[in-house]
Amino acid sequence: MVLKAPKVPPQAQPCQHGCLFDLSTDLSEHKNIINETGMASVVAKLKARLAQAASEGGPWAFPFNKSSTDQLEVDICKEQVRDSADRLPAN
Repeated sequence: MVLKAPKVPPQAQPCQHGCLFDLSTDLSEHKNIINETGMASVVAKLKARLAQAASEGGPWAFPFNKSSTDQLEVDICKEQVRDSADRLPAN
C-alpha cells in the first residue's frame, strides 16, 4: 500500500501565520478570514487564549519544528487511510 498526503486545493491559502475559518459557511476551509477587519477581536481573543494555554501547559506545549510537523502529516495521513478503510462495506 502506498500512502499519499492529501493534496491541498490550489485555491487554499497557506496558514503560515495562522488561519481562521468560518466552518458554518466554509466546511472545506478554503477562505482564511484571519485578516478580515471584523475578525480582529476574535483573533486577539484566540491568540490570548493560546498564549495562556502555552504558558500553563505541560512539557508537550512547545512550538513544532519542521521535522515534527512532517511526522505529524505522515501520521495523520495514515490515520485517514485507516479510517477510510474502516468505513468501507465488508465484502
